[in-house]
Amino acid sequence: GLFSFGSGLSLCAMVYGGEPSAMGLMLGMYPMVLAHGVHQPIGQSGAVGPFPLAAGAALAAAAGSSASAEPPFTVAITSTGLGLP
Repeated sequence: GLFSFGSGLSLCAMVYGGEPSAMGLMLGMYPMVLAHGVHQPIGQSGAVGPFPLAAGAALAAAAGSSASAEPPFTVAITSTGLGLP
């Protein structure tokens, strides 16, 4: 959760603090990419864990719902213990 939060803060600081640059954008996005590599597998395994006999269907349902912005945010918050499951 700290990588995502820190990345968001650095991107906000870059945008609101002055002239945005390509290097600033890349440096701000890199921790978010690393955090996604942690949050996404944890969230997917948590989504299919309760359904061992139908893990494929549960995975398809979880992946299909991630087309919008809200479900990945919810997965990230609940997998890090910052929100209610």
